[in-house]
Amino acid sequence: MKKSLIPFFILISSLFISCNQAAFEQFPAQQGYGTVIIGIAGNSVNRAVDSDGLPIFSSSAMTIKVTKDDGTSITEKHFAESDTKSLSLTLPIGEKIVVKISVDTVSARWSGEKRHEVTSGTNTVSVKLKKAAVVLNSLLFGTDKPHTSNVKDYTLTLKIGSNEVKKEHIKYHNLCRDNKGRTYLAYNTGNQWNIERYTSEGDKEDKSFGGFMGVSPLILASDHATGKVYLAAETSSGASGNMHLYRINEDGSYTELTGSSIGYIESYAVYDNVLIALLRASVYENRELKIYRINGDQRSEITLSAQPNLRKDTGITLDTPDHYVYGEIKDFYMTKDALYLLFSAFDNQSGKYYSLGGIVKYSYSADSTTVTITDPVRIGIKDAHTPDGNGIYQTEESNFYGPVKVTGFDEENLYIADDGIKFEYQKGKPRITANKNRIATLNKGTNALTFDDAPSGITWMSENPVWTGVSTKTIVWKKNSAGHGFDYGFDYYQITQAADTLPSAAFGVGEGQTVGPDHKFTDVFCFDEAGNLYIVRNRTGGYCICRFELKDDGSYDQEPSIMTHNLSLSDSPTAIAIDISGSVKKDGQSVNALYYSYDDGDKSCIKRLTWAKNAAFSTAAEDNSFAGSSGVLEGPQDTTGSSKTKTRFTALAADKNGFYVGETFKEEDPITKKHIIKVKKYAHTAAGYTAHDSTIEVVPLTEYADAAETFSLSENLTALYIQDDVLYGVTAKEFRNDENAAGEPKKASISGKLWKIGKTDAAFTTDTLKRLHSSEPESLPVSDDKRKEGGKFAPYRFIAVKPKKMVIASDGFYGYVESDGTRKADQYNFIWTFELKTDGSTGEPNSTNKGTDVSFSNELQPTSYFNWE
Repeated sequence: MKKSLIPFFILISSLFISCNQAAFEQFPAQQGYGTVIIGIAGNSVNRAVDSDGLPIFSSSAMTIKVTKDDGTSITEKHFAESDTKSLSLTLPIGEKIVVKISVDTVSARWSGEKRHEVTSGTNTVSVKLKKAAVVLNSLLFGTDKPHTSNVKDYTLTLKIGSNEVKKEHIKYHNLCRDNKGRTYLAYNTGNQWNIERYTSEGDKEDKSFGGFMGVSPLILASDHATGKVYLAAETSSGASGNMHLYRINEDGSYTELTGSSIGYIESYAVYDNVLIALLRASVYENRELKIYRINGDQRSEITLSAQPNLRKDTGITLDTPDHYVYGEIKDFYMTKDALYLLFSAFDNQSGKYYSLGGIVKYSYSADSTTVTITDPVRIGIKDAHTPDGNGIYQTEESNFYGPVKVTGFDEENLYIADDGIKFEYQKGKPRITANKNRIATLNKGTNALTFDDAPSGITWMSENPVWTGVSTKTIVWKKNSAGHGFDYGFDYYQITQAADTLPSAAFGVGEGQTVGPDHKFTDVFCFDEAGNLYIVRNRTGGYCICRFELKDDGSYDQEPSIMTHNLSLSDSPTAIAIDISGSVKKDGQSVNALYYSYDDGDKSCIKRLTWAKNAAFSTAAEDNSFAGSSGVLEGPQDTTGSSKTKTRFTALAADKNGFYVGETFKEEDPITKKHIIKVKKYAHTAAGYTAHDSTIEVVPLTEYADAAETFSLSENLTALYIQDDVLYGVTAKEFRNDENAAGEPKKASISGKLWKIGKTDAAFTTDTLKRLHSSEPESLPVSDDKRKEGGKFAPYRFIAVKPKKMVIASDGFYGYVESDGTRKADQYNFIWTFELKTDGSTGEPNSTNKGTDVSFSNELQPTSYFNWE
């Protein structure tokens, strides 16, 4: 190893000077003492790294350490970049000392030491620094490229100290460091590779490197023993099967190394003129290593005594030894006696979710003709991985998420970029909840690993958006206009903002059918906690439920998955709710559950469908074990006579804590008509109708009318919704009055309320019930203006799933009779958005008038009774 001298003078004098003497003043040597001066000529260096590989000392941090020969400390002093680097010290004659010096830039550290025995008079000691850096600090870089796709247009950011290099519209890039602390950056933005070099201080060198054509990989590698830097590449676009190897010269030119064919290199490393390469194979698992020796401008293949079992050594076992995936080799790194292969594997597409990896470390030895590679040791990865029941193979924090590159080293350790993703099961499916950007410290002697988070902003090779909660498009609907007087149901659309116009394409009904008299959507729908949308559809012979899958961007597939055709529901669902938390058990297994209510002549009923957690929705089947093995949860039967009563289920919701039923009770006594609206909570294992866990009267006993009044009202709970484990509900109240002689109302209006009912993991009580918003006048009847305004908030359905927001479709009206007796019916189709604050309130909501762009479920008819249908 060549060495170079420090280009300035360091004065070391007495340790025993009095306290009031200047620290850097020289003193005459006392009797029995000598003055030690460390000095080297040549103290002006204009380049950050000269041809000897040394930094600019005047602007570098430095440490001088002087010890006795037995290791006892004499003095140690640290100098900042801007300090005058000198020190005075006087030592006893005959003292054997060791002077150690280290010089630090933002990229690297150089060091050297000299032993000396102090003599009488002035002692000049020449300390030499090793030309090769003994420490390379971690190279920091990042891209905005996601793990989940092979993006070929991304931004690369490289950080060297306080300097930041940014390259945009990158298709490929490659990085390496030489033993002078310099960084080589190769990047491709089209069909041309560009190469740049940066000093150890982070400054771009004013040097031109010739370009390479083509977009195929170009791979850089540095030999830290010799200081040479190499480049492997195809020479033109379209070339394949044989790459060329070049040495990058100090002046920016290239020298091709000639010799035997080198094949197609996927990765390689070089140390002390021995090159170990991984060659591509037509069958991935048949890849193999080849070894070359570099001698000047020549390369020659040398014998590998036995191929290591790369397939086994970089395999990642899932579940059982027979079920594994091949680790993708990301980087090679060599020291004088060890070869490190960094490998990883990532998946979130096949129903399995993992971000795993490790290092296989081999011992190797090389002579002039043969290389032996032995003793594979796997580091930072478990022998086998077991899923958590949701398809996620968790990574332990003490292991790698995905090592991608050796970014630096010191005397004891390697520093490795660990780039991966953390998955958690949230809202019905595995989600990306964190990007893991870490720096691993690997002790080269003990193979011990520790991890630290990378500095803020460092993303390494890839970065995925972290899931912050379900956020769906907003769902709106209108009556199908193609029926020409026939009922073709509703067309459904998805919009981004409430004010958006409807897209041209409506949701499809599935099964290769179009909307028509035999295939039409109803206005009964709901979301599951993952944001997937379920709509009840009428089809020939009964009803079915269509499931629209939520995509990562918050939109829905236009075509649904549907319950199997032989499960045609004979019942017409009036409300549906989904639980995909796995809390519902069937035959001891967690399943998804869909609850639906329907009218059965003289009562309301609820049934349940279930399907396996990871199975297709089309496999859903009726659960005959529901509600005490009857398969049907029945509500109270209607009564007849003078005080006939009717109880109907008008809304449902479900989550991990149970399912929830909105129930309206009406008593139609000819003298006093009255109603009560309740919400009941049931465990998923409810044995019968009386087995509810708790109940709350959202609307207590309210009279319709009495014999002296000339108005009537009707009120229902129209929808239930769960957000952040809190149950909400909406009610709408119709009001008609000012009857004429024929008993026909002259005015009709509607109003509504938004309710917070309570947390789903606790019982509902009057203390948990809160009215969040209301358009209902304090008393009825009131002025026409107030009733018109109240009709603009008649909540009917929750129409989106968004973090900390509720989006509600309001289906309202106002009816009146003009002076000439003409009946008028104003329709109000509004979208209301409520922000959920941390204190549980909603603040002032936003409303958007959709006008005639949509026609939510009902319309007021200008008939004698102002029917709303």
